[in-house]
Amino acid sequence: MGPKLKLHTQILLGMAAGIFVGLLLGEKAVMVAPLGKIFISLLKMLIMPLILASIVTGIVSIGDVKNLGRIGGKTLVYYLGTTFTATFIGLVMVNLLHPGAGMIQVGGTGTTLTRSTPPLSCPCLWRWSLATFSKPWQKTRYSPPSSSQSFWGAP
Repeated sequence: MGPKLKLHTQILLGMAAGIFVGLLLGEKAVMVAPLGKIFISLLKMLIMPLILASIVTGIVSIGDVKNLGRIGGKTLVYYLGTTFTATFIGLVMVNLLHPGAGMIQVGGTGTTLTRSTPPLSCPCLWRWSLATFSKPWQKTRYSPPSSSQSFWGAP
C-alpha cells in the first residue's frame, strides 16, 4: 500500500472524477442522482449531533464553573452575532441580486417562461432579458450576439 493521500487531494480527485463521469454520461448521469441525495441527507443528519457533541465536550473540558459562565456568555454572543451577520448579508444579497429572476423553469407539463427585469442596471442584462422574454409564447433560448454586434455595447 502506498502513502495515504491528503484529504484535500482526495476531495479534488473526487470532484474531478464526478466531472469526468458527468461529461461521460451526459443526460444519463441523472441515474446517480438518488445516491447524491442520500449522501447529502446523511451529511445533514450528522451536523446536529456533531455540533452538540463538540459543545458538550467543550463544556466538560472547562471544569471551573466561573470560567464556564464567562465562556458560555461569550460563546452565546459570538453565535448570535455571526448568525445575525450571515442572515443580514444573505437578505441584502437576495434583495440586490434577485437570484433566479428571469429564469426559464421547466415543469412537468411544459416550459414556463417568467418575465422580470434584471436587478442590476447593466445594459447587457437588460438587452438579454428583452431578447429572451419579449415573446413569452415562443420558447426561445439565449444565443450569443453575432460578430457584428458587441455583447456589452451597441453594434
